[in-house]
Amino acid sequence: MVYFLRNGYPVYAVDQSVKAIEAVQRLASQLAPSWSAEHARVEPIESMSFEKESFDFIISNAVLHFAENEEHFRQMLEELWRVLKPGGIQFMRLASSIGIEDAVQPLGNERYLLPDGSTRFLVNERTMVGMTEKLQGVFLEPIKTVNVAGQRCMSTWVIKKNG
Repeated sequence: MVYFLRNGYPVYAVDQSVKAIEAVQRLASQLAPSWSAEHARVEPIESMSFEKESFDFIISNAVLHFAENEEHFRQMLEELWRVLKPGGIQFMRLASSIGIEDAVQPLGNERYLLPDGSTRFLVNERTMVGMTEKLQGVFLEPIKTVNVAGQRCMSTWVIKKNG
């Protein structure tokens, strides 16, 4: 976000947390003189107030793994897709079970207890490939996963919306 603000890109932010949005407001007002407070909104990802096809690029960093269940995950993902313009790119970084399948404990509804003690909705490669196909998206690069000290795994999923 710092890079985009410093380089004059129009940046928008959404979070359910008032504190998170307040922090974004403070940072953005320092880095971008033309920043508008209307660009940061307190609202859930699954029901954003932006118009359809509003953005060329969406970054969802450590958001989707807070889904309550598979339906909630699908709603969040489809809402991000709704506000993405045709030809736009969606970059997602989220927790996955890839590489730690034997170390996580299922809690139901695709939620798992991770070795680090946190509870997350976890995706796997099958989920990401299936959702990309359902959205009729195109992978821009292969799914990549980083194992964080055997405590959790974070996957990067980058797809393009066909024009």
